[in-house]
Amino acid sequence: MANIYDILLDFWEASIHNILFAQKIYPDSLYEKRLLYGARIYQCRHPDVNSYIRNVLVQTRSLLEQGLVQQLVYAVSPDHDSLPYHQISFDCLLSNRSGVNKLEKEQGMDVIRDLEEQFRNTLISIMNMPSP
Repeated sequence: MANIYDILLDFWEASIHNILFAQKIYPDSLYEKRLLYGARIYQCRHPDVNSYIRNVLVQTRSLLEQGLVQQLVYAVSPDHDSLPYHQISFDCLLSNRSGVNKLEKEQGMDVIRDLEEQFRNTLISIMNMPSP
């Protein structure tokens, strides 16, 4: 069974792809439809985009495991010198190691189902946000 970090990182990866799609960062033709948590999602097919997202999340995992992540922030700006014109943040409640231990012990089907339902609702909300 996947641990809580795997579950969270899978959700964040799907969220990032869906934000990229919803905000029209790349052409729609670069995406393929998938199903996750019972929700239709889009994943970019471009290898460089996928590699970049995976690399960020791999680096984030060790920080998560150390309890050092409080938020994952997705920000888009027209260039490196500009302020973001769009920003979405995901609060992370895993910075407390005792909370993670408790979640992992309670990680029965009810907890997983509840998480997946919340993740599904979030992914649907992302797909319904207005594009710039």
